[in-house]
Amino acid sequence: MIGNLLNGCSALLLAAATAVLASRLVELRDRLADSVTVFWLLSTLLYGLIGLRQLAGSIGLPRIDRILFLLALVVQGVLSVPVASYLVGLMSENRSGGIAERLPTLLLLVGVAASVLVWQGGLGVYSLGVWGTSWFVNDRTALGILTLWGLIPGAVLALAIPLLSFKARSKMMMYRLAACAISFLLALIAAYAEATWGVTWFILVTRPLLLAAVAVAWVGHFPPADVRRSLH
Repeated sequence: MIGNLLNGCSALLLAAATAVLASRLVELRDRLADSVTVFWLLSTLLYGLIGLRQLAGSIGLPRIDRILFLLALVVQGVLSVPVASYLVGLMSENRSGGIAERLPTLLLLVGVAASVLVWQGGLGVYSLGVWGTSWFVNDRTALGILTLWGLIPGAVLALAIPLLSFKARSKMMMYRLAACAISFLLALIAAYAEATWGVTWFILVTRPLLLAAVAVAWVGHFPPADVRRSLH
């Protein structure tokens, strides 16, 4: 029970942290920042659903847990889309977009299609363990596609962002690109690790990792005064 509550409450706290970050990013009114905002809003939704479903499971509401679990899978399946949009936006600024501009749409379509297959396949065994509730997804192939497609491309694209930093217009832009790449990567690794390991003690690793990603994104977009002066 304690592990279940820790799981649910920590997920909700992370959802609150990512929501605060997203609300501040909206104030930047920047095209690239819009993609970052969407990424953190999706993270808010993902961890909000995870937290609520764990709390629902702990008080004996498996039907609500099931619905929230399936919704969380859908969000997880499209988590890479705003990362792709960010990279495409960066390439477009440097006049090198081309066919890559279709990448976010492709990621979105495959993520939604895999989500539909998971929903159609249904869920099997429901269990309540030390660290929370878990469901067995009947269509393992669709689940694998959903997990890998939703997270791995985003991590690869996040690694590609610094490759365009040499075209940055200023030191501040280079600093922000590096922060975005690191925060995207940390957040996606946390989400992928949690999806792979399931509901285990490993949340003690993945949740602090996501919190670190939020901190990096915050400092990257809202640097301290000393850092701002050194970058101008």
